Amino acid sequence: MNKEQKWFHFLGKRPSPAFLASLISVLLLGYALLLSPAIGMADSGDFGRVANPQGIYTQQLEESDRYFNYFIREYGNYMYYNETGNGIFTSQIPMIGLAKGLNSLLNPNPATFDIRYLGAIHIAYFALAVYFLTEYVTCGRKRGWASYLIAALTVFMFADLAYTAYFNSFYAEGMVFISFILCVSSALLMTKNRYPQGFLLGMIFVNGLILTCAKQQNAPEGFLLGFLCMTLPYVIKREEHRFPKPDALKTEKKNWFSAKKWKAVSCTAGAVLCVAGLMVYTLIPKTFVNINQYHAMTRGILMTSPNPEKTLDTFEIDRQYALLDQTIYFERYPAAPVESQMLEDAFYSKYGFGSMLAYYTLHPGQLMQMMNLAAKNAYSIRPAYVGNYEKSVEHGPGDKTQFFTLYSSFKENAAPKTFGFIALWSVLALVLSRKQKGRTLVLLFCILSGVSQMGISILGAGDADLSKHVFIFNVAFDVVNYIGFASLIWMWSDRIEKKRMKKQTKPMITIEKEQVTVNV
Repeated sequence: MNKEQKWFHFLGKRPSPAFLASLISVLLLGYALLLSPAIGMADSGDFGRVANPQGIYTQQLEESDRYFNYFIREYGNYMYYNETGNGIFTSQIPMIGLAKGLNSLLNPNPATFDIRYLGAIHIAYFALAVYFLTEYVTCGRKRGWASYLIAALTVFMFADLAYTAYFNSFYAEGMVFISFILCVSSALLMTKNRYPQGFLLGMIFVNGLILTCAKQQNAPEGFLLGFLCMTLPYVIKREEHRFPKPDALKTEKKNWFSAKKWKAVSCTAGAVLCVAGLMVYTLIPKTFVNINQYHAMTRGILMTSPNPEKTLDTFEIDRQYALLDQTIYFERYPAAPVESQMLEDAFYSKYGFGSMLAYYTLHPGQLMQMMNLAAKNAYSIRPAYVGNYEKSVEHGPGDKTQFFTLYSSFKENAAPKTFGFIALWSVLALVLSRKQKGRTLVLLFCILSGVSQMGISILGAGDADLSKHVFIFNVAFDVVNYIGFASLIWMWSDRIEKKRMKKQTKPMITIEKEQVTVNV
């Protein structure tokens, strides 16, 4: 076969479902997020903590333009001196730095920063996640209608603008969304031996660091990912690591990665992720600790207590602080000075994560009340108070895009919003996957990641801003359901194929019988 024939043979081949899903996602998001009028997320007041230390500031001076209502595409870019001090520790910083580099090369006005450069980097990163996830559910299968239906399902569920509008913003959720999918899909591909195990372990490790360090609330993800890395080598069969058999001495000499070394490397990677989670937790600024701690008591324990005064006695807090019940930290006229030394000594110092956990353990009714409250917010991907359009576009303040949001809208309206359903869904997902130990372990990680975020949000900040705090539950819920839907599509495809094969073989059997009869 000459070069020209090879080229035409290549063009005639069907594209892989994973490549097709990635390509469609890039085209769809390129149109929605990069072309004018671009879609993005308005600032809820969180952007400055990340953007200002990187030399990016909001140019609009009117508060109605700056916060909540409108997506801002162009920001100011400090050219000489940045008086802002060090910001919060987050893995967003390298990505923003890369976006600033692209902006300085391609933007005709270097004094401004176009956030679409950050969106473009997110889209490229997301394309890799889509490829890995689709590759897991379609590899080793025939490229037929079922595999392309699954590719379409990937785009339908995960390229939804409720998720991907975060790409055009300084919120960490966009990066959390992508890195979580890459961690899960890399672990799932390990169970299929699709790529070299070292490469996939590296993908889990790097994306695990990105996920854990994206925001302080993700600190527990470091421990869960560490557990996953340490456990996978013991669950996946030895042959799946491409290790030689013990009697193959010649091959064993060439192989630099023995089973023992592989387990050691995996455990080391897991230990580093656990340390990263601990480090992120300890680096939470004191201001944020007080804000979250305040809401954990006033918007959690006191709010659900039938007798707030008696509840305060449990923590040895003066009963007069029952006045703070259901209040928020940012009230213009607070019942008590929330930043005062008085509250620090008489209120904040009296309780913490451990004492609140013990309280909820002894009062399961209040815990279930809070978990049901979290479940009501668990399927809302976009905060209700944040708009998606620029002010120059003919849309009202706070308006949200309805373009390519069918899946997220359906899920938010149709999913049962009780913790009982979430518990039943978790058990059912694990039971149906029990025959494949590797996949069951990864699904267990997904479920624990999602449910733990609900519990940690309640212990950490009560019901304050739950729709953002339980974001990982949304991603985990969709990944688990996606794998289940893909399995159903393959079962349906296999049944259709069996029926088709039976129809084709029946006439052949009849002819053979007739031939035998004639010969006799």
